[in-house]
Amino acid sequence: MDKYDIGLTHQYAHTGEFIVDIFKDNDEPLLFKLSDKARSRYVEWFNEYSKTSFHTETEEEIASSIRLGTYVLKFMLISYIFNNAYKKIDVVASDMFTIGEEYLDEAIEIMEIFREGSDKLLKLFDGANKLNYKIDDIAQKVYKKIEKSEKRKITRSQAVNIRGLNKEKIDNLIETGMLISKKVDRTEYLSKP
Repeated sequence: MDKYDIGLTHQYAHTGEFIVDIFKDNDEPLLFKLSDKARSRYVEWFNEYSKTSFHTETEEEIASSIRLGTYVLKFMLISYIFNNAYKKIDVVASDMFTIGEEYLDEAIEIMEIFREGSDKLLKLFDGANKLNYKIDDIAQKVYKKIEKSEKRKITRSQAVNIRGLNKEKIDNLIETGMLISKKVDRTEYLSKP
């Protein structure tokens, strides 16, 4: 380990100790809440995320997705406390119990890391025939989402919310003719061929 790594490790250790000190004398539960903007953005994101899961995933996958969707709130809280503790701001003593929307994007990124791990695990089990259900391939999932949409097309961002899909896989589906991409104004829509 070089000097930089040791210094960084010490910073994280001090931050962790600071967090423990913040909460050690609290016998009563603390109530953190989202700011109005954070709550509004989370509800909007969660509704779209849930709708995408419902339209494209098996029941087993949906259960996992919904649970991960609620974890976003936990990740927001952890990020909020850790980032403030890193700056040596005691959120409890300072009566700072409202979490701002700037922590939502970070929490969603963290959730996506866990979701990718979950996807890999499901695929391993599926490949070894250890699941009692079959996971739809990505094209079938996109088609389900498109078929459930009112205008039989979805935006690229809606497609990215589908379990197992990312930018590269969407591009591949377009290149192989399995999806049609059409831009209207500045929004890219995807539809079945």
